[in-house]
Amino acid sequence: MTIEEVRKMALEFPSATEAPHFEKQSYKVCNKIFMTVQVEGKVLTLKLDISDQYVYCKVEPSIIHPVPGKWGLKGWTTFYFDRVDKTIIKEAIKHAYLQVAPSSLKKLV
Repeated sequence: MTIEEVRKMALEFPSATEAPHFEKQSYKVCNKIFMTVQVEGKVLTLKLDISDQYVYCKVEPSIIHPVPGKWGLKGWTTFYFDRVDKTIIKEAIKHAYLQVAPSSLKKLV
């Protein structure tokens, strides 16, 4: 997958926006980050429910894993988007969006 494909997937969701976040790009809904992308290294970081994080990390632990430290314990999960199947990335971005979106927007997805 390319950075443009990942970007397009994230911005397809209702009220999703893009903004800089330190050395990364962040994707937010209602000012809450659901995803960051670090172009260098092709790293996608998603805010998942702990149970979703567990399932995705079982798929391929070398390319999908919790962020080290406390962020990982809160569901933040690293995906190397150039090595993960497109279908999995698309589904995971949706899960991340739904994790932080308000109820009024969740029902539109």
